Amino acid sequence: MRTRTSSRSVSTSNIRFLTDLEKVELFYQINSDCTKYALRNKAIFYIAKYCALRASEVGLITLNDYNPFTGTIHCHRLKGSKDNTLRIVDPYILTIINQYYYSSLRETLAIKANAKNEYLFVSQKGKPISRKMLDVIMKRYCKKTTIPSDKRHFHVLKHTRAMELIKYGEFKLNDIQWWLGHKNISNTMIYLEFTADAMNHLFEALSKYENNKECENYAH
Repeated sequence: MRTRTSSRSVSTSNIRFLTDLEKVELFYQINSDCTKYALRNKAIFYIAKYCALRASEVGLITLNDYNPFTGTIHCHRLKGSKDNTLRIVDPYILTIINQYYYSSLRETLAIKANAKNEYLFVSQKGKPISRKMLDVIMKRYCKKTTIPSDKRHFHVLKHTRAMELIKYGEFKLNDIQWWLGHKNISNTMIYLEFTADAMNHLFEALSKYENNKECENYAH
């Protein structure tokens, strides 16, 4: 007889995220890249982590999905997640994406008259960059770091962003759910298991509520 495994336990076992030191190591390598596609790669990695994108979602972004005047980017979510439009408030990331956007736009306009539906992140062949290629690039950067092998895949950026938002302790869980594009809040709650700070924040908030309720009871 087969034992049924809950989707929650399976999802939890697959979650890998970068520590603060590992993030520094990874983005040091990204910023040190001097190859032809350095600016594209930098924009991809910063945007992917900021927006918590899957590798397969990066290649879906078109030039028309990014608005350089408002700093907003529309994210096409896959696997049942909800599309959303996020505003980039980090000045450094905004500078990187704008640099890449305008260089990409100039190249596209030089080839085609209608650029608004062209993809923002493309391969050497001009096609939307693939999930496979992003994993190759990720592994290449990680090779020069101490990041363990089980974290050397692109999807780790999405999990890392989720953990950042949880650890900030300033956002409601449903706000984080919206940011990540989760359809079900249970998918967002999984990340609480990985941070004592988030759990303590929850308990502190509950404690304040319960204490106030206790005072109300004594008042009657």
